[in-house]
Amino acid sequence: MADFTVLQMALLVVGLIAAAIAAGMLAGLLGVGGGIVLVPVLFWTMTLTQFPEEIAMHMAVATSLMGTSIFDSFCGHAAPQVA
Repeated sequence: MADFTVLQMALLVVGLIAAAIAAGMLAGLLGVGGGIVLVPVLFWTMTLTQFPEEIAMHMAVATSLMGTSIFDSFCGHAAPQVA
């Protein structure tokens, strides 16, 4: 993994948060999946941090799917049960 300064890591985190907000807005306004934004951003982030390129795309897709499934399971559990 690459050696990053605290400032570089903070900028990376802020960028990821901005991408998550953009993905949420696109998903809410246009009805597209958030993965259309998050997967390329996660792939770019993994290649930036010198993650092995042969598995970076697989990990980006898996990370996006895991985040979506965790969020959806909480929403489904909290939704009122209709008879």
